[in-house]
Amino acid sequence: MPEIDIVLVEPLYEGNVGFAARVMKNFGFTRLVLINPCKLGNEADGRASHAYDVLHGAEPCTIEDVFARSNIVISTPGAVSKSVCHAMRMPFYSPKELRERIKDVDGRISILFGRENWGLNNEEVKRS
Repeated sequence: MPEIDIVLVEPLYEGNVGFAARVMKNFGFTRLVLINPCKLGNEADGRASHAYDVLHGAEPCTIEDVFARSNIVISTPGAVSKSVCHAMRMPFYSPKELRERIKDVDGRISILFGRENWGLNNEEVKRS
């Protein structure tokens, strides 16, 4: 069974980090990684609700560290590319297809979630 890291890349709003921790715990995930996060305080705690352990156990990291230590990195771009000026969004896998592709991985899988205002940059998507 792989270790799965949920990676928030430069989150802007502490409430969203708290919500992410809460959702993670609801689905049985505990490994939260934060890349250059906003300051976390009372709002993050309040939104985390019963997931303080996930929130307060979050590991600060760099994007370089995530790529270096992961067997697989999965990016989660928000939309399909419409021009060459936008990030590469292919190949696209459904959750079912992705589950099949990673089911036999023995190691670390990192799932990247981009910035709230513009997501992941081209380089981040290309590397995953």
